[in-house]
Amino acid sequence: MLAAPSAQPRQVFAVGLNYVEHARESGVGLADEPAVFTKFPSSVTGPEAVVELPTDTVDFEAELVAVIGHYAAGCPMRPRGTMSRA
Repeated sequence: MLAAPSAQPRQVFAVGLNYVEHARESGVGLADEPAVFTKFPSSVTGPEAVVELPTDTVDFEAELVAVIGHYAAGCPMRPRGTMSRA
């Protein structure tokens, strides 16, 4: 059975409005730098979990999670401005 990518994460970071279509549907423009924010560790779950929505007006979306299990130094970064804005 597929489970959560990390059973008890200490920290969860997310990147907001990181692609053009999401920015358009939100009614805002793309920023020069993506907004980084935290999520509660309890927000991480596996694909079989039941998630109860508190109201009918919840903006829901799925997130892709990458778990980095080792210290990462000197990783190549994309140069600024190379993110697709099509």
